[in-house]
Amino acid sequence: MLNHTFIHLPYTGKKTEQKYWEKGILSWKDLLKYLKDRPSGKRYKKIEKVLLESFENRNSPHFFGALLPAKDRWRLYPDFTHTCAFIDIETTGSSTWENEITVIGLYNGKEFKQYVNGYNLEEFESEVYRYNVIVTFNGLTFDLPFIRYYFRHFDLKAAHIDLRYVMAELGFKGGLKTIEKKLGLERPSDVDGFSGWEAVWLWERYRRGDKASLELLLEYNKQDVINLRKLLEFACEAHVRDHVSRFIDYTLPWK
Repeated sequence: MLNHTFIHLPYTGKKTEQKYWEKGILSWKDLLKYLKDRPSGKRYKKIEKVLLESFENRNSPHFFGALLPAKDRWRLYPDFTHTCAFIDIETTGSSTWENEITVIGLYNGKEFKQYVNGYNLEEFESEVYRYNVIVTFNGLTFDLPFIRYYFRHFDLKAAHIDLRYVMAELGFKGGLKTIEKKLGLERPSDVDGFSGWEAVWLWERYRRGDKASLELLLEYNKQDVINLRKLLEFACEAHVRDHVSRFIDYTLPWK
């Protein structure tokens, strides 16, 4: 998808990108050739500069993540599924300085892992560094601030897809569970209807000796993480169907 993407370039929004596609300018090479025939000027030189940098950074999702608007970072996923981690955290509350992380779930599309406070939470940091793209829901304002506060030297050089903004662009507002319901995604009955506050309550019960509460908390967290992938692939398919396929014969790699 990235090779067809132009909105990370200067002076290029979605309308301009679609105008390029309508003209048959469908790839970076097409656009570079087109720009060579344009009159020289600062505008075209700036576009050409970032376009050439795009070729050089083709395998760097961090480069494109820094240039793409948050709502359009879904475009990273088809090219970097192999180095993508879906992440969700549970906490004892909403304040980074008063509360703490209890569980972190991480899913790479094949393998699911969980990191639990008091057991193996510190192992999360070295694991997440293996990935070049991370996916969250509302992670910009919740998950990542908590992670950075807990892991004081956290310095992950990865692109970040926050599904809150990607889904909002498709008209899906509200929290993760609200959107899941709208899409017909179901959870196991033992954790269906749970929210972040139930997660806090389950952790408190576990700390008082109820081991079954921890099992429920881990299942709740697992569903959060696994469904992130479902939401992202739904979003990619919707965007391609509604905005890309009219101009480009493009098939998503998992279809």
